[in-house]
Amino acid sequence: MNRQRPAPKGMLLPGSERLQGFVQSVNLLDRDLIISTGTEATVVDVPPDCPVFLHGERIKLRLLQPRDVVSIAFVRRDERLVAQKVEVGLVA
Repeated sequence: MNRQRPAPKGMLLPGSERLQGFVQSVNLLDRDLIISTGTEATVVDVPPDCPVFLHGERIKLRLLQPRDVVSIAFVRRDERLVAQKVEVGLVA
C-alpha cells in the first residue's frame, strides 16, 4: 500500500513562494506579520507550528521587531498568505 506521509515540520510544501522585506508590525494575538517590500505592505499569517529563525537559531515570534529584515516561505490559502518558514536577517 502506498500511503502519502505528511511533510515533516520545517519542510516546505510544493508550490511555496518567497517574500522578502522588512517587518512593519507584529500582531501576536492574530499571529500575523505586516511585511513591507518597499512598494507595498503584505499581511502574512504565521501558524503556531511555523518555524521562525534568527541567524539560523529557532526563536519565538514575539522576538520579531519592526524593521527586522525577513525572508518568508509561504503558500496561498483562501486568499491569505500563510507562512511555512520565517528567516530573520537573511535576505540576500
